[in-house]
Amino acid sequence: MLSLQNFKLAVSAVFFLLFMMNFTQPASAQFIDLRLKIESKFTAQTEQPLSFKVYRTNSGKKAVGLGNMNMGILSINALEDQVLLISMNKPEALLHQNSAIVDRIPINLSARYGYSIQNYDDSFLLKSSLSPITVKKDMSEGPWSSIYIFMFSSITVGDIAHGLYANDLILNVEYL
Repeated sequence: MLSLQNFKLAVSAVFFLLFMMNFTQPASAQFIDLRLKIESKFTAQTEQPLSFKVYRTNSGKKAVGLGNMNMGILSINALEDQVLLISMNKPEALLHQNSAIVDRIPINLSARYGYSIQNYDDSFLLKSSLSPITVKKDMSEGPWSSIYIFMFSSITVGDIAHGLYANDLILNVEYL
């Protein structure tokens, strides 16, 4: 004979088994291993270096102005409507190629940017500090467009040793 306490235990065990059967369905899940590699066609290259001609010692102030055939031109290829953050670290002087010669040629470097390599007159001043620039759509098909940076400068050639003088302009370009 089943006692009341055993009956309650049996009923409880049955309810527990029914409860567990309803909630212990096999669990399943799907996982997707997603890997994505993105390579940018973002490029920057020198189209034409900024070049001064040959000058004699003590020849004074010389300039390569905006539009001069010796002005420097850099191109940056990026996605249309992409915002680029551009900053320049301009040298204050050109240094002799022989590091033992301490003569310097002071340089006043300026830069402008535009959306056409031919239309430098329709360009905008590029500041040395961080400047946000939006890449505009050009006439080419596809999502890539170019901006152009036009470099021009003046130098003062004083009483210096003959030889080659140069320095580096550092142009930092980040894209968002």
